[in-house]
Amino acid sequence: MSKTKDTIKGIYPLTYMQQTLLIHSLSQDRDQGFLQVQCKLKGPLNYDLLRDSWQRMVELHPVLKSSIHWEQIEKPVMVVHSTAKIPWQYLNWDKETRNRQAQLLSEFREQDKRKGFKLSKAPLTRLSLIKYSDNEHVLIWSCHHILFDGWSSGVIFSDLFDCYQALSAGKTFQQDPAPSYRTYLNWLKKQDPEKAKIFWTNQLGNLEQPTLVGEARTKTRSIHMQQRSIMLEKELTAGISGYLKHNRITLSSLVLSIWSILLARLTRNRDIVFGTTVSGRSSGFPEIDRMTGLFMNVVPVRQDIKPGLSFLQMVRTIQKTQAETGTYDYVDQDKIMGWIDWPVHQPLFNTLVIIQNLVWQDRQVGELQVAGAKGDLTTTYPLTLVVRPGDQLEVVWCYDKNIIGESQLKWLSEGISGLLERVIQNADINLDSLLEGLEEPDQTHETKRNGSIKTNITAGASFPGYQAPTNSLELKLTKIWEEIFDKYPIGINDDFFQIGGHSMMAMKLVYRIEEKIGVKISPSILIQNPTIAAMARSLPQPDSSNWSSLVPMRARGSKPPLFVIHGGGGHVFFYHPLTRYLDSEQPVYALQPLGLEGDQEKHSSIEEMARHYLEVIRQVQPEGPYSILGTCFSDPVCYEMAQQLEQAGKGLHALIIVDSAPTHLFPRKKVRTPMDVRKQRFKQRFRSNPAKAIEKVVVDRVVKLLKRPKERWLQLTQRYSFDPRKRKLLSLQENLMNLYFQYQWEPYPGEITLIQTSQNVQRINNHDDQVWQKLAQGGVHLLEAAGSHRSRFEEPDVIALARCLQDYLDSTYKYTTT
Repeated sequence: MSKTKDTIKGIYPLTYMQQTLLIHSLSQDRDQGFLQVQCKLKGPLNYDLLRDSWQRMVELHPVLKSSIHWEQIEKPVMVVHSTAKIPWQYLNWDKETRNRQAQLLSEFREQDKRKGFKLSKAPLTRLSLIKYSDNEHVLIWSCHHILFDGWSSGVIFSDLFDCYQALSAGKTFQQDPAPSYRTYLNWLKKQDPEKAKIFWTNQLGNLEQPTLVGEARTKTRSIHMQQRSIMLEKELTAGISGYLKHNRITLSSLVLSIWSILLARLTRNRDIVFGTTVSGRSSGFPEIDRMTGLFMNVVPVRQDIKPGLSFLQMVRTIQKTQAETGTYDYVDQDKIMGWIDWPVHQPLFNTLVIIQNLVWQDRQVGELQVAGAKGDLTTTYPLTLVVRPGDQLEVVWCYDKNIIGESQLKWLSEGISGLLERVIQNADINLDSLLEGLEEPDQTHETKRNGSIKTNITAGASFPGYQAPTNSLELKLTKIWEEIFDKYPIGINDDFFQIGGHSMMAMKLVYRIEEKIGVKISPSILIQNPTIAAMARSLPQPDSSNWSSLVPMRARGSKPPLFVIHGGGGHVFFYHPLTRYLDSEQPVYALQPLGLEGDQEKHSSIEEMARHYLEVIRQVQPEGPYSILGTCFSDPVCYEMAQQLEQAGKGLHALIIVDSAPTHLFPRKKVRTPMDVRKQRFKQRFRSNPAKAIEKVVVDRVVKLLKRPKERWLQLTQRYSFDPRKRKLLSLQENLMNLYFQYQWEPYPGEITLIQTSQNVQRINNHDDQVWQKLAQGGVHLLEAAGSHRSRFEEPDVIALARCLQDYLDSTYKYTTT
């Protein structure tokens, strides 16, 4: 890209919609932003004058000489050049039959789409003139949606043929230029955001759930967009026209109302929301209707299908609301969702309505007739309804066939024509009658009825492939990704697009990175670096210090984090079910030992391990107070971390131990052997049910005899395994046990919180609380959770444990939302 002054007229930041299209264009094999506008030219045509007229449009409309740039710059921009030469091609098919011409045109359009555009090279426009006969041609204007919307194509075509008509008559074409884009951007900056915020908050502020059709996309599901078109009968179209005139309502208001009824029936929800496209020319900016570019936007439409309300009342309400929306329709969805505090991972809607109305109509230009103009459709929504006015109203469905099935599509098509017939025949019909008159839709492709898109929590079996953050920047990015996706954990090598990311989510990600990390990035960075690890390498490194012990079980959340310490097996993923059932705003970080991965030296003492873990958690939470939780092996680790925090004068919110204690330190005065305990339990069972007690003894003995050879064999194969990973893990586990028994327990001046399972509380020889009482000078706070020691971190017992733990944390800490 040349940067000399005489080649560049202006550089402008991309709008939210343009950035979304850029990401989609770069991330998809087929560019949905590629457009073809087509019209028929009937009559004598002066080819040279037509080319000359198009070239003059370049000088009149700067968007025709613009390009998009994103590489090696902070933010993507639109560059307006001083001039650009439009590529032309001329094809002569006048010797072909009509059927063959139609076939060739279809093939040509497909080849042209495959060719696409290089967005960084102006102009993003090319023209093809195809000769059918001496007096019939087809003109195809190929362009890209990132620079043009439907309104712009109408303005350009209108000016084009005004110019052609003037030149054909030997006159000079004169047209005052439209206001500059820079002037428009300056006008936007002066708009009062508070008024826009109040308007959209009033519209959507109390919305409880989104309106979603179809199944949620999985991380491996591809997108297969299809189109289906139906033409309404001329009689029905004429009836609709009369209905609109008689009631003084617009086609847009009627279609939005009809779609509200269908969507309410499809989702079984009366309070629904969907998107509709707006031209962006309704604002108070002078002569904006003459400007060309991408001004269109997608705005939410919310409708409550109230019982007893007449259909005509709803249409007029929608028409009034749409007129008010015009003042604030320049606001992008992301900002609206932020104003109403909508969860960032959750869309408001996934259906779209487009009333496709070109600004210009068929016209006569001297002896040349320009007719049949039509443009392409581009949408990333799984279901889009497009309505095209004409002698016969055309209804086009753009849908993802993986989400919308054939039976649902048939139901939608029959529903829209049936509803239109009923409302024009009965002016007083109410909404309940319309809803009841619709058949039950097929739910083979299940429709989302509510907004609780469940968090996608990875199963424990898939954790071997998980890679935790290795430094603070990767951790910050992980928090943002988890917020965007509402999933945890997300590994640093997970691909954004493979786990379900798309262009709208990418834009949210870019904005959150700028907001949370303070780094402005181009959306293209995500395309080139689609993982957290790769993205972190591409960003400035404010803190490059690495760690290898931290595992974010859930990085996002507004509450102070909970740090959980590994068990004697070394791994930490047994804590994952606990994380799942804690509050969604509760971050959880696990600490795992050195030597578990890579060639690190193992910890040489509990004291060294505690110091290391405290260094790591300070990179996540620089200041206390800290909440630390452990069980079994990790008892001394948590205890020593608390001791070191106490010695350093650092705050400790809670030292929490789950159903364990170092009982070997303080055995009971009367030592009871395991056989004594078994005998006591047998006596209790025998008194209750003698036959069953004897049966249990026999069965347990047989099971143990059968299991003993297998268990011994597993121990031997692990110890002498040829698999270096298994041998390494066994060595680590032996080291941990040695460290446990080498640790010297000193009195702790603070309080310990002990959560015991109900089964452990009822044990005859349970004295965990007494052990901790002897160690903790600040006392022991006892809590009880239903369940057993063996299954305390497994479903369903973990649910009670999580509830008990969360209630305790919330009751003892005054949380503030960040």
